[in-house]
This record gives sequence, C-alpha cells and structure tokens, in this order.
Amino acid sequence: MQSASRPASVPASALEMAIALGRERRLDFNEKFARAEIERLAGIYLKHAAAAKSPRAKLEALRKTLFNEGGFRGDGALDAPETFYLDSVLATKKGYCLSLSLIALAIGDRAGTEFAGVAAPNHFFVQLGGGAEALAFETTRGGEIGPAEKLRATLGRGTDDKCIYLKPLDARGLEGALLHNRGCIALAKGDFDLARRDFDRAEALAPGLPEIYRNRGVSFGREKRHAEAILQFNAALLLFPNDADALYNRAICKNERGDSVGASGDLELALTIDPGRAKARELLDSIKRGTPDGNFAALQKKVVRPLSSKPENCIPGLRATFYKDKELSKEVTKRVDAEIDFDWQNGSPAPGVPADGFSARWDGWFMAPVDGKYSIFIIANDGSRFSLDGRMLLENWRDMGYENYYGSADVELIAGYHKIRVEHYDETGGARIILKIGVSDREKPLRLADHFFCEK
Repeated sequence: MQSASRPASVPASALEMAIALGRERRLDFNEKFARAEIERLAGIYLKHAAAAKSPRAKLEALRKTLFNEGGFRGDGALDAPETFYLDSVLATKKGYCLSLSLIALAIGDRAGTEFAGVAAPNHFFVQLGGGAEALAFETTRGGEIGPAEKLRATLGRGTDDKCIYLKPLDARGLEGALLHNRGCIALAKGDFDLARRDFDRAEALAPGLPEIYRNRGVSFGREKRHAEAILQFNAALLLFPNDADALYNRAICKNERGDSVGASGDLELALTIDPGRAKARELLDSIKRGTPDGNFAALQKKVVRPLSSKPENCIPGLRATFYKDKELSKEVTKRVDAEIDFDWQNGSPAPGVPADGFSARWDGWFMAPVDGKYSIFIIANDGSRFSLDGRMLLENWRDMGYENYYGSADVELIAGYHKIRVEHYDETGGARIILKIGVSDREKPLRLADHFFCEK
C-alpha cells in the first residue's frame, strides 16, 4: 500500500521507529506480525475513510478502526513493556496514550492521512489539522474527539518557548518521546544506567521535552546522587514551571540533603498546582512537624542557632584548600582568603596547583550583622556550590564551557555567626569564582572581608 504525500510533522518512519526500538531491546520482537497488523488496520481505516472529507470524519474513521472493530483499549501501566512495544500492544490490544497514538500515526502514514503526534504534560495524543481548527484524538478515551486548543488549559502557567508541548512533533521529536518512554521501563526496573542511555538519546532528539530531565533526575535521586538529580529537575522546571512531579521529586532530594526549607517551598508550590497530591502533603506535614513554621529563621532558632559572638581562636577570612583534582580529594596547599573574588583566567590559583582540572574549598564563618533577608550571588566557571549552616543554597556542579554560571538565592538570617562553605572546580580554560552577599536594608553588598572568619 503506497502512502500519499505527508506533511513535515508526520514522520514517514513512524512504523520503522517502533520496530527499531523493539528490536534493539527485545530478541523476541515480532516484526513480521507488527508490519502485517499495521497493514491490515490501515486497510480497515481506508474503508471507513473512503467518503470522509472533513478532519472530524477522518478521525471518526480512525475511531471505528481502532476501537469499534479493533477492540483496542487504554491501559494505565506506563512503565510496562507489554503496553509499550508495538508487537505486544497490537497483540493484546492494550496500550497507553503514546503507544496507541503510535499505532494511529503508523496507520495514517500507510493511508496518507495527515495525523500528527502531540506531547502534553504526562500525556500524548493524535492531532489532525492546525491552528484553532486542530482536532485532538484521545486514544485512552475510546477515540474521543475535541478541539486541541482546549488542552492548553493543562499547561497552567505556560512553558518556555523551547518546550515542545502541544506542538506537532516531527520525526526527531516522536523518536525522542519514544526513547524517553522506553527509558522509563528500565527506570521502573531499577536499571538506572540503561534508563539514562535512553534519556540521553531522547534529549539529543527532543531537548524540549520536560519529562526527559525529570525522569533522569528521578534515576539520580534513587541512587542518592542528589546534586545531579536537582540539576535535572531544575532543567525540567525551566521548560515547564508547572511540573508538579518535578517539584515533588526535587523536594525529596532537598529533604534528604537536609534542606527542609527548600523542600517545603517545592512541596507548597506542587500542592498549589495539584492540591490532590497526597504524598506531597504527607511529606510537607512531616517536615513541618520538625520545623513548625517552615521558616529558615525559625529553623535556625530551633536547630542551628547561630553563634552570637565570634568563635574562639578565629582570624579574619576563610580557610581555602586547593586540590590538584576536580573531586576535592588530592590536597596541595592551604591559605586564608579575605574574600572570594577570583578570576584566574587560564592560570593557576595557587603554587603547585594545575591551571586546569583543579578544585578548591573555602570554610569558615559568615557574620550576619542584622536579622533580615540576605541575597547570595555567585559567578563561576566551572562548577560551584554554596552552603550555609549545613544547608545547600546554591549548586551548579557542572562544566560551563565558555559561559559563566550566575547563581542567586535569598535567605532569612538571624544576626550572628553562620557556618559557611564554598566549593569550586575548574575543568579547563578560564577559571573564576566570585561571591557577593547583600542584605535587604543596604544598597551595596557587604564588604565580606569584614564578615568572614575562620579558625587559626
């Protein structure tokens, strides 16, 4: 059966993608059966669509093919191989939104109908037409047909321009979505390396799909690699700020790292977006039982209580330790730095320390002069981390290339001496790290040489 001309949004290789992904991962994938079934279903669709002129009539023909005669039905097992791989879905007639939509796309491809695949938050549907007249075909609701425009309400606060939600996918986007979902099968089985290989491939094809970063973050989080996980959740939220799943999972990581204030903020926002999340509510209640007000200042009074006077045997500045590796393990030298304001460019930061592939750590105390809101700013290339009283407030532990990292965080502090740690590494090329701290009632940043102290 030769298909007619197709729009750019309809990948001619939808069937080939599904077969390739099945053969890569399963030795028993039944390619012959899959091809024959798609050909048979396309024939049924053409019979029903013979007199169809309007987009709605064509989708009605698809509904009859899949759900009236085909007997397909939705299945909520999103991470089960049986509901993902094409041959299994065709054999059992059970699948979820993406796998059933893939069958519809393959049918349209064989029949020459301009179906497109569209991703939405935790969802996937088939679309016919464009603009305000576009129609959505819901494969997990028995072929329900309605205006695609209505689905935009699901995006809440909207998305970044790079996000691919509610935009017809091209071949690369569809393959990226499929790879992401295949990775979720490995993730459910606890094979995190295999899952991340699929997520990495998916990102190369569909970098605007938020779920890729969120679920890669979940894989890191389950291995207690919290810093890497949080970076992934941050990337997901940049694309789609309304991602309650990313907020909830980031809160878990923050809480396990001891950042109960940051975790509470994420959970409260997640519950604002989706008030019915019972697990988010349980975790937030648990945190609040330990920190009654969910307030950093209240937490300090209960747990940390900054020192009201300068620690004994202290001198001005922070204790700096330099290492000849990026892992903060192979110490070379120590010194005291009055401030952290360095642009080493392509040079060495200290005698005996290489110009590339080094790391550094500054430890000591920050003297907050008054109760109030403090703003922390970091400029760094490459990685940097900032923690106060044992709580990570800024973290960007990754290579930056030619770009600088510009990080900022606001925190309420009680006047007194707070334990501070700053960490930095350089991969290659220019190296710099600059730290500034301001307080809300002062126009200029603090002169940190007057506020940093460390043990002799």
